[in-house]
Amino acid sequence: MLRTYKPIPFDHWVCENQPGDDAQYRTGWWDTIEFVRFLANEFGIMDITIIGDFDAETPPPTEILRMPVFLLRFNSVDVCLKNDFSPLEPYWSASVVIGDKREFACYGLNAPLNRWKHNSLTLFPETWRFSPYISGSRRFSCGLAHEHAVFTLFWLLTHTPSSEYSDHFSDLATQSDFNESNPCRRE
Repeated sequence: MLRTYKPIPFDHWVCENQPGDDAQYRTGWWDTIEFVRFLANEFGIMDITIIGDFDAETPPPTEILRMPVFLLRFNSVDVCLKNDFSPLEPYWSASVVIGDKREFACYGLNAPLNRWKHNSLTLFPETWRFSPYISGSRRFSCGLAHEHAVFTLFWLLTHTPSSEYSDHFSDLATQSDFNESNPCRRE
């Protein structure tokens, strides 16, 4: 069951809701917390609050963990995010509101929210339950299979993919600062 409330600071919620030392999935809970901290550091997100939480039933050995519903705000984008320890992917759910005119395409990254006839949006506050992504969406909800997909979503929200980008070695080798700093360069 979802419990919603006014946003509270991320660190305050974490300190108040840590699982006990005997919890089997304590490490998974902390992995979720640390992953959100990693996202904040990687993408310069300064505003993370908790807008709700819910009791997640873990895979066997079954136990109940209080899991947060995060709200991350950055660069005219708001992302409501959660991990629910579901037995099958998608493990993460997100609802996104893009508040500026940036172009966004998800390139097929998003998983259906009700893939296994379990709608994970029920664990989001009602104001954060949106339709699935379609081309041009400025407000949508989606499932994300794993942390790599979550990271990619945030990357797509903060970068503009370009056909001019290349990480091919021959392209890098033409950059003068790369050649000057590379002791193994070929001339």
